[in-house]
Amino acid sequence: MPKHYDVIAFGTGSAMNIVSALIEGGARMRFAVIENSMVGGICLTRGCIPTKMLLEVAKNIRRIRESGKLGIRASIESVDFAGVMERVWRRIYLESKEIEHSLKRHPLIDLYQVDGTFVGDYTVDVGGREIEGDKVLLCTGSRPAVPRVPGIDEVEYYTNDNFFRDLRELPRRTVVVGGGFVGIELGFFLAMMGSQVTILQRRSRILPDEEPEISERLQEDLSRYMEIRTNHEVVELRRSGE
Repeated sequence: MPKHYDVIAFGTGSAMNIVSALIEGGARMRFAVIENSMVGGICLTRGCIPTKMLLEVAKNIRRIRESGKLGIRASIESVDFAGVMERVWRRIYLESKEIEHSLKRHPLIDLYQVDGTFVGDYTVDVGGREIEGDKVLLCTGSRPAVPRVPGIDEVEYYTNDNFFRDLRELPRRTVVVGGGFVGIELGFFLAMMGSQVTILQRRSRILPDEEPEISERLQEDLSRYMEIRTNHEVVELRRSGE
């Protein structure tokens, strides 16, 4: 007999806003929360929070380098790239663990840290065990869109899924495929850290979902630190040297 819940929630990001609102509103419900990755959702673990931490480092570097405009003589002795990345990753990890522990301690929530698979309309298999719910919240987040071009499997590349966890050595050169906000943020960070960055954007401007004036002004500013090529699409990847 499947264990019954009032609500089954997939994901621990935006789904927790709904679950928390219901609990704080006095609903005496039982919740099953399913998460097959780090607890906390995309924003915490590989999105807006870690990128903003890196951007703060990048903006401070730029302030120091351009402080001469204000009559201040200052210089940067060195930048510990691995230390910066490790600090961000440790903050992500600790925040995620704190949320995980709070969910495990909550009397109205059961946390299942496995894949969830529907085996019926409102019945889900969680690690070989079936649970059912009156309502289901699907807040599973998104995945990076990796272009399936020739050579993609022959080169090492990063997405926001593994950038914060795995990158500890500053690349001498970096090609960022995509001119959306994630690509622009990470590209600007790497440029400020000392990498030679090229942004490839297949559309006519970066940040195409923003107003044209914003995209144009930002591209003008960022072009001082990195090369931005619009109307460029990746058609093949191949190694050139070690």
